[in-house]
Amino acid sequence: MNPTAMWRRVWFAEKDLFYGDLKNVSDYGLWVDCMLAGGHFANLKPALLRYRVHAEQATKDTQATDAGVQMILRKLMAQWFPQLTAEQAAALAAICHMAGDQKGLQYQTLEQAFAAHAVVQKDTRARFGENRPRVLAHIAQRVQVWQSAVQQAQQNKAAHKPASAG
Repeated sequence: MNPTAMWRRVWFAEKDLFYGDLKNVSDYGLWVDCMLAGGHFANLKPALLRYRVHAEQATKDTQATDAGVQMILRKLMAQWFPQLTAEQAAALAAICHMAGDQKGLQYQTLEQAFAAHAVVQKDTRARFGENRPRVLAHIAQRVQVWQSAVQQAQQNKAAHKPASAG
């Protein structure tokens, strides 16, 4: 957790919020839970700490970090877009977190994400104080990246298809 964060303990107790056990991303999970519970946030302009980056820090375990972020994003997508199925929310979370072609996703997951995007792009109502236009723009950008990747893969497959004899 950010060592300079401040909050009202009573509010956390009233909402039954606590620091979870997601490896490397428990703080992110807590802030998302706070948002979903109606919390309000503010940032102070002055830097209040210096963060030391080192080779042994926990966030170097990207597999654990990615798994935790995926869990949190699935929860967010389900809450932001209640009209989606659990599978559609998970698919949107997957394309929003995965980086370009660095990580493979199943074609079925991509198709679910593309279909879910068609549904959510019309849902402009913020439910938790989120910047809905920014959320929708990010999802649209990720869909575009993955649609381009699928088109490129299909073109590459067609270019390498052996010519039929005859």
